[in-house]
Parts: sequence; C-alpha cells; structure tokens
Amino acid sequence: MSKSPGPTVRPVALGVAGGTGSGKTTVAREILDAVGRHRIAYLEQDSYYRDIEWEGPQQLAAYNFDHPDSLDAELLIAHIEALKAGESVEVPVYDFVTHRRTAETRQVEARPVILLEGILLYVEPRLCDLLDFKVFVDTAPLMEKPLGAAAGIGWQGKHTNLVSRDFGSWLFLGAILTDADLPPDEPEIDHCGSCRACLDICPTAAFPAPYRLDARRCISYLTIEHKGPIPVEFREAMGNRIYGCDDCLAVCPWNKFAQTTNEAKLAAREDLIAPPLADLAA
Repeated sequence: MSKSPGPTVRPVALGVAGGTGSGKTTVAREILDAVGRHRIAYLEQDSYYRDIEWEGPQQLAAYNFDHPDSLDAELLIAHIEALKAGESVEVPVYDFVTHRRTAETRQVEARPVILLEGILLYVEPRLCDLLDFKVFVDTAPLMEKPLGAAAGIGWQGKHTNLVSRDFGSWLFLGAILTDADLPPDEPEIDHCGSCRACLDICPTAAFPAPYRLDARRCISYLTIEHKGPIPVEFREAMGNRIYGCDDCLAVCPWNKFAQTTNEAKLAAREDLIAPPLADLAA
C-alpha cells in the first residue's frame, strides 16, 4: 500500500449488495457513470475470494461461494481502511477458471468515494461499520414500497405495489440507507382513481379491499415464500403457474407508459419461456 495523491477529504464508503442476478452490478455501474469513475475507488467482492483446493468438477460444484468463509474479509477490510486513509491498494485478480488468485494485482487509488459491490457485504459486522451508505437490491427486509412512495418514485396502488406514472407497475426497487442530511423529495399522490382492474383480475381474490392484500391467498406468496403445500382451495385458480403471479401488475393501465429495459440480465431467457410442466417436474 502506498500514499495516493488524493483525496484531500476523508472518503465515504458505499456498499451495494444483492443476490445473484439481483441487479447489484447494474446499480454499481450506474453509480460509476453518474458520479464519474475518476472520483470512485471501485472494489468488487469477487476479487477477494480465497484460493480453492479442488480436484474435480464434483468437488468444485459442492463448494459454497456464498458462504462468508469463501471470502478474505480481512484483506477487504484492510483495503477499505487504507483507502479511507488516503492510501492506494493492490487488489487481487481472481481467476474463475482455476479458482485461484493470479500473480497479478490491480492498483486502486484513493478517491473521494469508495464503492463496494458484492453479495456478502453486510454479513461481516466490521465491514458494515466501515460503510457510510448501504445500498440494498432485494436483499434485506426493508419496506421498499412505502419508502419509494415517500421518495416520490410512485404511489402504492390498490394492489399494494408501487405504481409510477413513468414506469407503471414494472419496478425493481433498490434502497440506499445513509445518515447523510439530504433534502427530501415530495411524495407522489395516488393516481388510481376509480380503477379496479388489479383487484378484479386476481384469480384467488387475494384483495379483501383496495390497498389490502391477504398474502395467504396470493399466488406469488404461495409459490415463492410459502414453505408448505399449496392449499387445495387455490389449486384450480393457480392453474399452471410455477413461480409467482403478475396478473395484478400486468393489468395496470399505467403500464402503457413503461418501456422495455435495456438491461440484459433482466431479459427473459429463451430456455425458460413457457417451459413444459413435465420438464420442470422431472
């Protein structure tokens, strides 16, 4: 580690965490582009995997890359502390073919913002303590919908999900937690009016009233979070749904303003479009 020419003020550390395919890398890249890469010291958690001793594909397949012990947390913490102190660091270059670090390193200079991205950022308490901002992308029990409404992104519709005048019901919400003193945005007002489309389309009548959801009747809950068998009374209405149900989202008239995303990771995979039930049960 060596002293870097900048920054002149103590850097702030921002962590972006999310599961595989959650969009965390996309969020991190958006931050890089918005703030400017020349102002950010970017660290990827994937660079800090430990070397793996493996002899065959079966042994490798059994390795849990999502376990905290798979990461060199001590080195990552030391690098964040050094960057906060204005020092440059030599980040490992991890080879995902051999699953070992190469002899090369990547030098990262101290910058006003330290940006970390990875799936396990908030597992290690000492790492959490070094972060001044925490970014969540579907990875923590946060009340994203009321927070999004308070931030002016949209309003909670009669189906209880967030609706935007620009994006309709098709939103993938992320949240940033910080103690920074920021000027608040104006909350969005309700634009549902007399529309009942989302309530009437529900195949299991999961809405006892507008803005109220009985999760015990919701197909999304029953096929994703629910741990037991699907209740018999809902099986006919469930039809051939395997994972989730977007009927109340799809029918929202505000969707006419939404545009298809350019994010490739959110695009439907060809091999998963309308797969035969027999194949999924095999």
